[in-house]
Amino acid sequence: MDSDQPVLVERRVRHRFPFELTVRFRSLGGVYRVAGTGRVTNMSSAGILVAYPHEIETDTPLELGIDWPTRLDGRIPLQLIVIGTVVRCGLFNFAVGIERHYFRTAGKRSSPAPQFVWQGSQRG
Repeated sequence: MDSDQPVLVERRVRHRFPFELTVRFRSLGGVYRVAGTGRVTNMSSAGILVAYPHEIETDTPLELGIDWPTRLDGRIPLQLIVIGTVVRCGLFNFAVGIERHYFRTAGKRSSPAPQFVWQGSQRG
C-alpha cells in the first residue's frame, strides 16, 4: 500500500440500499419553508438520500412521503412517511437523518404512481 494515498474510511454504520422511488416533501415549522418532489436514491434505517436539483438548508425539519413499491395485500398503495432533518445538502441531492417513520395507506388510485396527500399535522 502506498503511504502517500489517503485511506478511505466508511463512516456509515448502517448499510444503504439503492432505490428509485418518488418522494414528496415539505418543511415542518420554522422560517425556512420548502416543498418539492424528488427521487430517493438510497436509504438506510438511519437516513435517506434524495435526488433534488435545488439546495435545501441543513437543519431543516422535513416530512417526506415516499411512494412504496409494495402494495398492502397486493392491491392497496402504501406510503412511507418519514420525519427527519436535513443533515447534508449538495447541488443535486440532500440527505435526511430519520427521526421517526411509519407506513400509511395511500388509498386506491387509478394512476400507477400514487400522489402524496398532505394531511396537516396528523401523524400515525
